[in-house]
Amino acid sequence: MDLKIYLMSLGTGRSMENNYRMNFKYFSGAFSYGRTCVLFLMAVVLFINANGNTAYAILPEQRAIYRAGQNYFDTAAYSSNTCGSGLSVSLSGNDNIEKAYNYFIAKKYNEQNLKPLHAAAIVGNLVQESGVNPATVQHGGGPGRGISQWTVNERWVGLLALAKERGVDPADLGLQLDYMWIEMNPGGARPKSLPALVGNTTLPKAVEDFEIIFFGAGKPEMQKRITYAEQVLAKYGGSTPVADGIPSSASGCVGGGENTNFIDGFTVYSQYDPAWKDKPYSSSTIGKSGCGPAAMAMIITNLTGRSVNPVEAANYAASQGLYIPGVGSSWSIGTVLAKQYGLKSAFIGADVAKITVALQSGSLVLAAGAGADPFTGGGHILVIRGVTADGKWKVGDSGHSDTSDKDWDPQQLVAQMREGSVYAISK
Repeated sequence: MDLKIYLMSLGTGRSMENNYRMNFKYFSGAFSYGRTCVLFLMAVVLFINANGNTAYAILPEQRAIYRAGQNYFDTAAYSSNTCGSGLSVSLSGNDNIEKAYNYFIAKKYNEQNLKPLHAAAIVGNLVQESGVNPATVQHGGGPGRGISQWTVNERWVGLLALAKERGVDPADLGLQLDYMWIEMNPGGARPKSLPALVGNTTLPKAVEDFEIIFFGAGKPEMQKRITYAEQVLAKYGGSTPVADGIPSSASGCVGGGENTNFIDGFTVYSQYDPAWKDKPYSSSTIGKSGCGPAAMAMIITNLTGRSVNPVEAANYAASQGLYIPGVGSSWSIGTVLAKQYGLKSAFIGADVAKITVALQSGSLVLAAGAGADPFTGGGHILVIRGVTADGKWKVGDSGHSDTSDKDWDPQQLVAQMREGSVYAISK
């Protein structure tokens, strides 16, 4: 049975808009791009449509490239891809983090595929650098660009040249991953980074060595990088053991617990995980009353790509007064936490059609109910996370160990839902 889970990716490459031919040169000071350095005191921007008629405003995709610090651009150089996809390589995965991991795990060094811990070490670094978003511009308008935060007018210039050669958007994820791999190999800008990486047998050291040689960040925040790499390895590394000594997340909360499951690529937290079941949720604990924070932690993690566990979600919910003593979480936990993490929420009620449409449009659904599994007799909050090809629903359930991988009859679940509790949450 085919499962269709609709999730928003952390970041996507952008294909170029080719409806209009655009030629512009932007110079701010002396700049050379395989041309003689020229000093201009002002920018000259000219936009002309394909027929040479009236000028048009800059398109959003073109503006993104301009603002990303590309100092010379001509759409003719990037329009050779006749299918219009703008993709340099074929990538697999539900979001950019998984796509990057799959990319590197398929790469070879000395005729051997990279090990899961090595791929995770690279991606953990990328999450800290950019969230694996190829359109990222350094905070505050700094010179860093792309997934590796390459410096404008330095290593970024090489990426622009590769994009022009291939005829793809510089903000394409596949292109940027390829450029990283080129830099890591002999003849690239960072050829020592790959031998240093694969020479490690523990994840923390692999993360650290790769950061020092490939990135050389001024403020590396190494614990965050290691934690991100741990989470990547746990989610995508199969049975590969995680090295001892990996710290908890930099926020002071533990990362994925031992009972965290990854079902159909979806992170499912258990509120009874030993890592946090006894952690406080206001005057109660996550194990006793934390189904609401656990459900929202699943939603936030799976929609944003940022690993937020029940501890972090419970701490914020408690700070906002969302725990009702002796009852559990307020139904407004969905709207409050969604807003805190940059997500949108909309009340849709206990309606099969509305919930199904929300799932198909990329939303996840938060719902409270009471009764038989996957709810509980005393009341329980869970996530409706997907719809199957034959219209059944999938759930993310923190209260049971055997419900999140089953198909559920929508009518059965709706009959147990509390009408005022059902919200669609989206990016």
